[in-house]
Amino acid sequence: RISAAFFDPSARSFPARGWPLLEVLGHRIAKSAVVGLWLIIVTAAAASTLVPRLREHCASLWTTALAMALGPAIVVTLKDLNAYRCPWDLVQFGGVAEYGSGWFVSKINAGRCFPSGHAAGGFSLVALFFAGRALDHPRLQRAGLAAALGAGCVFSLVRVAQGAHFLSHNLWSAAIDWCTAALVFVPVMIAPGTDEPPRPTSAHAGELDTNAKSAVAGWRRIRLATTCSLKGLRAVWCREAAFRQEVVASALLTPVALLAHVTPYERCALFLSLAFVLVVELLNSAIEAVVDLASPGRHRLAGIAKDAGSAAVLLSIGMAAAVWLTILSASH
Repeated sequence: RISAAFFDPSARSFPARGWPLLEVLGHRIAKSAVVGLWLIIVTAAAASTLVPRLREHCASLWTTALAMALGPAIVVTLKDLNAYRCPWDLVQFGGVAEYGSGWFVSKINAGRCFPSGHAAGGFSLVALFFAGRALDHPRLQRAGLAAALGAGCVFSLVRVAQGAHFLSHNLWSAAIDWCTAALVFVPVMIAPGTDEPPRPTSAHAGELDTNAKSAVAGWRRIRLATTCSLKGLRAVWCREAAFRQEVVASALLTPVALLAHVTPYERCALFLSLAFVLVVELLNSAIEAVVDLASPGRHRLAGIAKDAGSAAVLLSIGMAAAVWLTILSASH
């Protein structure tokens, strides 16, 4: 019904689609402005290792850049995987196509419309809100949330008026951007400190019911393991540039794996090879941290341990590259 309000039945078209000013300002320039802001953030993140004032914000800058890019990248990837059409393509709105639905269709049958890519660009500014949360900066939180809602709603209205998207397409883009940014910022926002389970102090603590004690300990162990894992991810993300680069590379390769014409097992192998590189990098970071703590004097064996960890990372990258080249070359 909302799309129908912008449709002219007599002309069998969406009048706003032919407004040059709306197309230039509301579509092209608006999209370029978001891309320009993203490039500024990436530039600041790259310069953070050289500029002392930015150095302490290095992790937050890289995380913001990743969150802003990953949400729209997921949206663009999903557009090629479903058969949902744009309003202007449908017969009832002057087009030639029937309403389609369904997922994982062939590229020829893909609607390339759902979710909305333009709205995803506007709503991607929600990464600034999460950056404010990570930095404990209330003003940045409010500005980021206002920018995301403002830009996202305006971008959505423009494309709905032009007949390019239904309202639901834009709402899904907002949800994807929000969830993606929230997940990306989890390692950065985990509070420092320990979360160890309390030790019994009473003289009769050993007389507690064994089954109840085991159940509580089991849940505490799960919670503690989850918290420690997230803290470890945060520490590696903040301190290891190599890990951040590998995460960004994996994010960029994800659409390629999703769009490749391969079997489900081959697609799974592509993703597992990327995950394998990240796991090896995490282990290498742990080895380097332990070696630096145990051998501040740079013992010869400490150097060997670090070199071995680096070699493991190099081999994992080589194995991942071999998997990708083998699968993708066989698919063509």
